[in-house]
This record gives sequence, C-alpha cells and structure tokens, in this order.
Amino acid sequence: MEISISGQLTTPGKRDRSDLVRSRRRVDLLETELGHRRISRDAFWIGRRLEKHFEAGSGRGYRSPWPNGPRVDCSPRQADPLAAIKQAKARVGFEQWVEGIVGRDGLRDLKALLADGLTFAEFAAQDRKAGERAVRKVANRFRQRLEELARQWASEPPQLTGSPHK
Repeated sequence: MEISISGQLTTPGKRDRSDLVRSRRRVDLLETELGHRRISRDAFWIGRRLEKHFEAGSGRGYRSPWPNGPRVDCSPRQADPLAAIKQAKARVGFEQWVEGIVGRDGLRDLKALLADGLTFAEFAAQDRKAGERAVRKVANRFRQRLEELARQWASEPPQLTGSPHK
C-alpha cells in the first residue's frame, strides 16, 4: 500500500517562498491489516510466508553488489544446481498447496497484493470495479484467504522437502 502526502513547505531564510512537497511512502499491507486487527497473527505469518515464496520465485530477491554481476567464487548454495532444483520443486509444491485451498484466482489475487504491491483499490480497478464497495470486497476476500490458509497450515501443513517455508 502506498500513501501519498502533499503539502506546503516554507523554505527557511527565504521569505515568500514555499515549495510543494510530495512524499510517497510504501506501507506494508500485512502490518497494516495486523495493526488494525483485521487479520490474526497466524494469517499475518502465512502472509509473510507467501511474500517470501513470491520473492524467491520472481528472482528479484537478490541483487549482486558487484558491478558485472555475481562474483566468480560463488557460494556453495548458489553453485549447487541440485539444491536449486529441490527448492524450485518445493516452491511449486507450496504454490499447489495454496492453490488447492484458495483456488487459482485466490493465488493470483494474493500474488498481486503481496508480491506486486497493489493496493486494494488498485486491484479492484484492475477488475474494472471502482468504489468503496469493490475495495471492501477485495480486502475482505484477501483477509478470508489468509485466514483459511492459516487454519489449514495449523491443521495440516504441507509436506515439502527442501522447503524454505518451514
């Protein structure tokens, strides 16, 4: 979720001069929902697991500090293709577990909100729906899906070998 703030800032030492100030701040959707007690701690936790899952699958999680890409002497974790395959299988298995509970549309919605950083209003607008009612509907579905995943995880967590989701 992103919050935009606009206002006037008076420049010290300069009379009759003020600058328009705009600030955009990224706000964590899960933190906001938990802070307002709209989701449980378990739903928050599963939401974090989903964020981690989507980040690992996107390839955006790692940026090399070296100007020409990764160093030649890669760490053993990066150099082990079997471990990478095992982790990829675990990611696919986790995604199938999530999809089995919330459905394909639910998985798509969670990814858009958690990984792509869309707000409830932006997501509702993507479906060509506008207004407060549409935004509330998206938010409620998001919360219900997280709660359902949390209940399922508590009763029967997925059995994934090599999983980063433990």
